[in-house]
Amino acid sequence: MVSKTMNRVILAEKQAAEKVDLANEKSQQIISTANEKAKEIIKKAKQESNTEAESLMQINKIQITEIFDNNNKISINEASEIRTKVHVKREKAIDMVIKKIISQ
Repeated sequence: MVSKTMNRVILAEKQAAEKVDLANEKSQQIISTANEKAKEIIKKAKQESNTEAESLMQINKIQITEIFDNNNKISINEASEIRTKVHVKREKAIDMVIKKIISQ
């Protein structure tokens, strides 16, 4: 009777140890799987952020080019207006000098 009870206790301890080992193995598998999924998620997030960053940089380049082109056109127009004003003033100055010379 004691021997049967001891055998049951030993068997129960053995089964408990096996279940603990199995639970530890399963938990390690779950942790490993979770780590792999986390790595994949992080990798995908990095790729998406890089793609978005490249897209934003491209948009910025286009906007900068447009700003420079627009400013260049404005500068050309302003320079042309200044040249026109200078030409008119030069003509007036020449006319004034000619009139002064003639009137003397």
